[in-house]
Amino acid sequence: MRDAKCLEGELYVYNGVVWVAKGYQHPEGFIIAYPKYLIEHIPPRKMPNWLREKYVEERYWDCINAVVPVIPLSKSMYVSTRLSGKAGEIARLINEYANVDLSEDAYFTGSSSLGLDGDIDLVFYGSNASRRVYESLMALREAGVLKPLSLSELLEEHKKNPWVSFSDYAALRSRSVLQGSFMNFRYSIRLVPYECGYSACIDKVTGVSEEFLKVKVVEALSPHTTPAMYRVLAEQYNYEALLSSFKILFTELKPGTTIEGVFRVERRERLAKPILIPDVGRSLKFIKIA
Repeated sequence: MRDAKCLEGELYVYNGVVWVAKGYQHPEGFIIAYPKYLIEHIPPRKMPNWLREKYVEERYWDCINAVVPVIPLSKSMYVSTRLSGKAGEIARLINEYANVDLSEDAYFTGSSSLGLDGDIDLVFYGSNASRRVYESLMALREAGVLKPLSLSELLEEHKKNPWVSFSDYAALRSRSVLQGSFMNFRYSIRLVPYECGYSACIDKVTGVSEEFLKVKVVEALSPHTTPAMYRVLAEQYNYEALLSSFKILFTELKPGTTIEGVFRVERRERLAKPILIPDVGRSLKFIKIA
């Protein structure tokens, strides 16, 4: 059984709720996490959106210059899930090509890991594991073992991103290998290039603004990971920046893809170029999908 790493996708129990950890850096003594499942309810069930405000405890963290939902690390219990059922099958299949340590590098998350109905949600950790798993996914897709999302599956997944037109969503996600179908079960895989999280600020944000930009992907630096990273051009100002996103929607983008809308613009202590964050999701649209 793997120990807690305080990384994206891990599940923690706090205050009768299962929380999903987000990101790789957290305020000291806390985990940035979102409430997802009610385990005191019989049977356990996914938390409706309207109820989340009752449980969320937010605090401002100057490291990222934002208010974040947190749970206390000392009062939270890490959920050590088992790679069972279809999740275990697909993980072992991926590992025939990837050759990673499933006991350490893989984590079964999401509703099906708790015995509820849902997709297969897996997370793999570490830069080497991320690269190998993505290569394995491409090989399995080419062999026809893993299949693209069907029309009905795309329609269901599109509900999570209603601000994107369905035609654009289908163009983006139908070619994805991080999302697809395995033996008629939808799967979603995140590749996190960190081996452990940090209870400290390691990537300090020194300035934040919001700007309406038209952004063109110039180079895919790390398109398959969470967070994904691209070199982009803000066309109307003709300056280069980096685009970073924790949303799976913005993975696997190709050079030439153009997005327009309101971005969170961050200046970070360790980077010369600004970081553009599309995750705010306001007024964004895909102008071109390469």
